[in-house]
Amino acid sequence: MLEISEMPPLNLPKVRKNPIVEIVPISRGCLGACTFCKTKDARGNLVSYPIEEIKDIVEKAIKDDVKEVWLTSQDTGCYGFDIGTNLANLLTELVKIPGPFKIRLGMMNPDHLIKFKEDFFKVFSNQKIFQFLHLPVQSGSDEVLKSMQRNYSIEKFNDLIKEIKSKFPRITLATDIIVGFPGETEDQHWETLNLLRKSSFDIVNISKFWPRPRTKAARMKQLPTEVIKHRSKVVTDICQNIFGLQNERWLGWEGQIIIDEPGKENNQWVGRNKSYKPVIVEGNFEIGQIIKVKIKNTAMFDLRGQLI
Repeated sequence: MLEISEMPPLNLPKVRKNPIVEIVPISRGCLGACTFCKTKDARGNLVSYPIEEIKDIVEKAIKDDVKEVWLTSQDTGCYGFDIGTNLANLLTELVKIPGPFKIRLGMMNPDHLIKFKEDFFKVFSNQKIFQFLHLPVQSGSDEVLKSMQRNYSIEKFNDLIKEIKSKFPRITLATDIIVGFPGETEDQHWETLNLLRKSSFDIVNISKFWPRPRTKAARMKQLPTEVIKHRSKVVTDICQNIFGLQNERWLGWEGQIIIDEPGKENNQWVGRNKSYKPVIVEGNFEIGQIIKVKIKNTAMFDLRGQLI
């Protein structure tokens, strides 16, 4: 098990790849034991950085004119459980920091968020936090989740998503799906498709299952490669259709975006709105600039804005 003394100091010198983005690890390790994952072996049990240390790093970054603070971890949802606190308490302190910046939260497992959701929802509504959540479900089947050793049911997951969407209608929701987990039947595959149709995620990270050495799942009976490929294509086709429909909801929206990277073409830039949606705009801008735009068009993976 890792000791806190083995944790790399947060204040080590660094060069930001993007001058307006500060990436802050808030913990290391996890509390899960997923049968497909090697994080436990590689990172050990959860060890969290104290709130005071994280806040100090963020304050220094904001003084350097950082506009986006990305909180990262193997699982941000269980942050602080080992030191008597949680992510909601951390965020409550970070949003007190003055300055025009926003916080983006990294992946969190749904079973942990459920434990402190009321406190989390209160602080998550703060204007300094991107309305973006990454909640990996992995499968729409309770049987498959049990085989994966995921600690929640589809009913609880659906209830959580429904509550989040009711409280934050403009939220960008991301999830992960593992296609072709050992033993997954055709019916269980269809349960995943039904979940995706019902939940209408904005982002779905799709992984074709492959057995990682020395994991429990690697010792299970594997599905044929052609079955996994076919199921992955079906999931991808459904998700891409949903992505386009989700983005169409933003047509006509007006609001601020933070320019955080150049686009693929000359005089083109990519900014992020309050829900961390990528907005492509044309003009003479600079990274870190905050501008107001109106969404004139949408695509499968982004929005197209015009300066107003």
